[in-house]
Formats: sequence, structure tokens, C-alpha cells
Amino acid sequence: MITIKKNKNSRALKNAVEEISGVDISVCFQCKKCSSGCPVGKLAKTRPSEIMRSLHLGAGDELLATDLVWMCASCETCSTRCPMGIDVAAVIDALRRLALERGASKQKGNVPLFNRAPF
Repeated sequence: MITIKKNKNSRALKNAVEEISGVDISVCFQCKKCSSGCPVGKLAKTRPSEIMRSLHLGAGDELLATDLVWMCASCETCSTRCPMGIDVAAVIDALRRLALERGASKQKGNVPLFNRAPF
């Protein structure tokens, strides 16, 4: 579960994610198909639909430390399953990028190696 801490910049993260990813987060109507198809969703404490909802509600930088941001395999199953055509994987990628830029990453184990691997 993500605890949202409201402050004067609470919409800044949503705006930054939308700018980087090119995704209009407000289109999501929480059908949760992205979460039901996510191969790492059952392993993570946070699911893709929770991240989308948290962004709707104005979550701040606390969202950058969620486990799914680092566990996401960028397989794009979530994006493929979305009936609204939202690129959920791009949203997660944008959060990962922002976490690295803002120094918010709390990666553990081999996850840092995976995220730095060249493609």
C-alpha cells in the first residue's frame, strides 16, 4: 500500500511523468487489467493499477521508492492489456528515470545491475 503525502507540489510528479512518458494518466479508469496481466505483479507489493491511481490522487516522490518501479521488466503486457491504450510501461519507465534523477532509488540485490544493463 502506498501512503500519499499531500503537499504544495503534489501534482508535480504526475506532470513530470506525463511529460516524459507522453501518457495522459487521467484516461485510466482503474479497470485493473494492467495489474491482472503483470508477470511481476504478484511478486511486488505495489501493482501497476495502484501506481496509476496514486498518480491520479497526487502522490509525490514517495511513489519513486515503490518496489514495482524497480521490479518492472518492461515487458509491456500492462500496456497491451489496457482497453484505453495507455502505455503503462512508459509510465513506470518515467518513474524509474525520475527516481534515478532525483536520487530516490532504494534498489536492492541485483536489480541495480539489471536497470543499468545496455539494451
